[in-house]
Amino acid sequence: MELSPTMLAAYDLAAKHDNGLVRFPGGYWAQEGWDSHSKWFSTPTIQALVSRGVATYSRWYEGRSRFPIEITLSIAVLHCSCGAALTREEYQEHQKRGHDSAITTNKGTP
Repeated sequence: MELSPTMLAAYDLAAKHDNGLVRFPGGYWAQEGWDSHSKWFSTPTIQALVSRGVATYSRWYEGRSRFPIEITLSIAVLHCSCGAALTREEYQEHQKRGHDSAITTNKGTP
């Protein structure tokens, strides 16, 4: 699974805030209680996490239009010392190729 540094940063922020992020007016995605001086991510970054199966949309705005307003992390992502972001299964294969240090940023352990 390929995650950009921006996607990893969004993932890490969600993991620190109850495994989710919410959408604010203007398309800013951040933790609940966000203010304009805190870290935020754009909608394309969030869409990339969802399209890769790392997060799911968990709440929707229903009005004249319908759009997602909350995501929840759906898998644990492991960070290898080489910089790769891996699922648990990918990490086990990665270990077999000589990589042996990783940390989790969400559920589970390597």
